[in-house]
Amino acid sequence: MATRTSGNSGKRHRQRRTAIALLVVIGIVFLIFVGVKVQEIRMIKQWITDLGSPNVDLRRDGYLSLKGLGPKAIPYLRQVVKAKRGSLRVGVAARLIGEMGDRESIPMLIGLMSEPDDVIRRNAAAGLGYLSVEEAVPQLLPCIDASDDTLCKNAIWALGRIGRPAKAASPRLIEIFSKAKQTKRLQLACAAALGRIGDPAAIPVLSKELDPEAKDLDIVTAAVRALGDIGSQKAVRPLEGLLFRQMPDRTPIPLEGPKVEGPENVPLEIRLEILRALVKIGGPDAKAAVKKCAETAVSVVVKRAAEKALAEMKD
Repeated sequence: MATRTSGNSGKRHRQRRTAIALLVVIGIVFLIFVGVKVQEIRMIKQWITDLGSPNVDLRRDGYLSLKGLGPKAIPYLRQVVKAKRGSLRVGVAARLIGEMGDRESIPMLIGLMSEPDDVIRRNAAAGLGYLSVEEAVPQLLPCIDASDDTLCKNAIWALGRIGRPAKAASPRLIEIFSKAKQTKRLQLACAAALGRIGDPAAIPVLSKELDPEAKDLDIVTAAVRALGDIGSQKAVRPLEGLLFRQMPDRTPIPLEGPKVEGPENVPLEIRLEILRALVKIGGPDAKAAVKKCAETAVSVVVKRAAEKALAEMKD
């Protein structure tokens, strides 16, 4: 009897020791977890602080670190925007919220477009662009004419991201794009936005830029791409005209070979972009132009690209 009692007592003693050991392990794990969490919060706060740093490297590192953190960073970024302390920090946080796809913050970002600070507005515009917010079109439209060049560009980019619902911006974008003394940066932004919005009214002004001899080649390429994005049959003729255009002898030929009739005197990159645009547009006229290019191209690169494009086009 005494032996049995002693055995039960020893068993209970071992169970108590096991329970105590388990509690110690749980306590250690909890302390480690708390320590890690505290360290993470400290790091996040430091990254938040770095968003407003005048040091570009620190600001970039903070931006990328918060972006890499994912959804866990969203509540902290919202707090920064709501606090409105430091225009650069608030602006970059707003941009990052949009880039991370936080649609719940859309009303807050739209509200920032009423702020007088251009730094905040230009970043909020970018954030709204990442989210393609249709409701933000009325707030973005006035920014097209902002004196701040970056705010203007970001608003144009955002309107382009929104696409067809931003059609109200087309007349002003067309006007800015065709302005004689316009910065290249804004022209490129306008061309991309007009293509995404898809308004056929932009075809005439975009077609006027299809002149590699007189125009900047980046602008020409952007105009070709925009015409393809618009996707109207009205764009086929001007694109075809450039594809088969023969430029003056003083224009360098991008590939080796004799000067012949056909599309060989238009820069290679532009010809390839035209083929891509014609594939997007589709239809019998576009297909006929691509087929002609495949049959007449001297450049092996262009010939193969045209043959591939032809195979992609439906009857």
